[in-house]
Amino acid sequence: MSTPIKAVEILPGRAAGSVRAPASKSYANRALLLAALAEGESVIHNPLQSDDTEAMTGALRDLGVDVRTADDAWIVRSSGRFNTPSEGINCRDSGTTLRFLTAASALFDEPITLTGSEQLRRRPIQPLLDTLEELGVFAGTDDGYPPVVVCGPLRPGPARVESSASSQYASALMMALGATGCPDAAVFADGLVSVPYALMTLQSMTTCGVKWKQADDEPNLFYPDPGGCYRATESTVEFDASSAGHLFSVIALSGGDACVLGAHRDTAQPDIRLLELLENGGSEARETAFGVTLKGRPFAAPGEVDMNDWPDMLSAVAVVAAFAEGETVIRNAAHTRGHETDRIAATVRELNKMGVSAVETDDGLRIIGGQPHGAIIETYGDHRMAMAFAAAGCAVPGVVITDPDCVRKTYPDFWNDLKRLGIEWREVAI
Repeated sequence: MSTPIKAVEILPGRAAGSVRAPASKSYANRALLLAALAEGESVIHNPLQSDDTEAMTGALRDLGVDVRTADDAWIVRSSGRFNTPSEGINCRDSGTTLRFLTAASALFDEPITLTGSEQLRRRPIQPLLDTLEELGVFAGTDDGYPPVVVCGPLRPGPARVESSASSQYASALMMALGATGCPDAAVFADGLVSVPYALMTLQSMTTCGVKWKQADDEPNLFYPDPGGCYRATESTVEFDASSAGHLFSVIALSGGDACVLGAHRDTAQPDIRLLELLENGGSEARETAFGVTLKGRPFAAPGEVDMNDWPDMLSAVAVVAAFAEGETVIRNAAHTRGHETDRIAATVRELNKMGVSAVETDDGLRIIGGQPHGAIIETYGDHRMAMAFAAAGCAVPGVVITDPDCVRKTYPDFWNDLKRLGIEWREVAI
């Protein structure tokens, strides 16, 4: 898909063969920022070329960091400091870029403006700004949404941040405070959702020379081991469990038998839980040194699914549940209302178009699975919606996905990979 197209129709078929899971966007953007905060040259293997990582690399270049791609790796050369750009930093559609760089920019004593696309300017950031101001930073915005202006320097110390809408606020603060080396720094994340992503941040920081811990008796409290500073290092970005999850859904709903190369269960990424959900429903998975092979089977409804820790798979789980006999209740996912779209409302609306009984709850949705039919699916510019409902098109005819190029955010090769699995699609006018 070199030129944008308006819609694709998925042609039902059985997935077969193998495709390689792309690199993790979550790990990639953490690795890029931490390399920028370290003095020297870092090498990051298995880079992900996507809209989100291009937003991060472009923003870092605007801040004076030398980022280039060579021999399937990012080469990041940095002084460990940011320059003050003449214009605002465009974070495009990338929430991680905006939130991570807002906190990191607060380390320095020159004003930096961060903004983004219309979609990004609808995503909240006020909780992070409130905490930065408590740490002595000027952090200004008109209405709690981008654009934001940040001017430090940050005074390191204990920080408390409201985290019921996103774990990215806590991750952003931990990475920024980690650069100070302050032994008294700490982050208490009130109402923390998506806890595994905070732990992935700790893992990434440790790789780059700064070790923080999660308190044994308080899972929302994070604090440093004394000593340590970010150092230039060589690392490799592992596979993206979220993208792999969409491939697993395609294989399962198509009744196929195919391998996702590079995928494995031994990961801190919570979205690998979709594989377990599919197995519990009847599909068969086998892990080898090369990846995970899944054999799709007719399956039972998942029942009650708590998605507090893995909200990115909400639409995928809902679509799988739509094809399973029985009731599925997805709960603890209220924070998905603040993602690229209100993912709960959007998912229910599109499932209803397919003849599925689905209703919203305060923190999720209820689905009565059965026999969905084809429909024109609105993606709302949300990559997860596009990939989740593409899996439905593998099982029933007539599923048309609008704005298919929105998958470029995290998985630009998704449509080509469907064809590599033997799932055909065609461009259509709507």
